[in-house]
Amino acid sequence: MCGRYVITEEMFAEYERIVRDFDPLLYRFLPRDIYPSALAPVIRAEGDHLAGRNMIFGFSGFEKGKMLINARSETVLEKITFKDAVKKRRCVMPAASFYEWDRQKQKAVFRRAKGELIWLAGFYRPEEDGDHFVILTRAANASMAPIHDRMPLILDQKDIEPWIREDALLNAYLSSEGKELAYQIDSEQLSLF
Repeated sequence: MCGRYVITEEMFAEYERIVRDFDPLLYRFLPRDIYPSALAPVIRAEGDHLAGRNMIFGFSGFEKGKMLINARSETVLEKITFKDAVKKRRCVMPAASFYEWDRQKQKAVFRRAKGELIWLAGFYRPEEDGDHFVILTRAANASMAPIHDRMPLILDQKDIEPWIREDALLNAYLSSEGKELAYQIDSEQLSLF
């Protein structure tokens, strides 16, 4: 669930308005798909401001070559692997869209219903090769359920800083309702493998 999303050049204007400083490396490679193990732009707290940093998508798993890319919002505070990071190192990943495959293996591209950017809630931890992040998921709402039973935990832009900084709001965000999404079946299919 939520293992692929898209970043575009157009979305960076909004990204730059939110963060004080950012790593520009990814500008050379836009638009692009973000997939597990890829470098991606992430918003996090640094001192008294929000900063944009490039991080690796997915925590290293227990088995070599396997990555943990999602955490369930309903149980994240119970899991030893995630509990400390979600309490202390929350972050947000900007996306133009994300995609899933339906039961017929057709690619469904999801966007915010009103065309807004998607702000994916997540958290990160330091690893030997740099900081790695995962995306939080929740049960799918009616707009996503026809394709998949899970969906990413999506924030409104006004919630970016409170999600990252306000510890007292953590449980409220983890149990928040899913945002309405629109999707279309993409005629250009990518391989699942």
